[in-house]
Amino acid sequence: MKTVSEHAASPIVGVMLMLVVTIIIAAIVIGFSGGLVNGQTKAPTAVITGTFSVTSGMTITNAGGEALPTSSLIIETRNGPSFGPNLGTSTISVVDLSNVTNSAGTQIAFRNPVTDNIDGYDITSFNPRDTWYVNITNCNPATFENSS
Repeated sequence: MKTVSEHAASPIVGVMLMLVVTIIIAAIVIGFSGGLVNGQTKAPTAVITGTFSVTSGMTITNAGGEALPTSSLIIETRNGPSFGPNLGTSTISVVDLSNVTNSAGTQIAFRNPVTDNIDGYDITSFNPRDTWYVNITNCNPATFENSS
């Protein structure tokens, strides 16, 4: 008489189930790390440098990173205890983008003459290696402040 053993199927099924579970877990991990699952939108990052000269004004350079949308930019200047007006205190001034030009001399933003608010942008992004300028005649706290 011949005896049939049914024990061989069980270890094979167990190994196959473990393999399937491992593949599913790997797919989930790859999906999260690869960005398949939508999360928060990351803000663009850039390295911005600025210099000021009493003869030529302020130079602002995007030294690297990503392009920054102009409509989202707010450029602030701060004086410190050793530079700027009111040396004893720290003040913050917002640079009016209609007083800023690019290296070709194009105005970054333009104002509506009726409302005096920013009405649009001639330059839509501040790209890596771009340089913007604020003429020395526009480099004073009253001119920096933006009413809009």
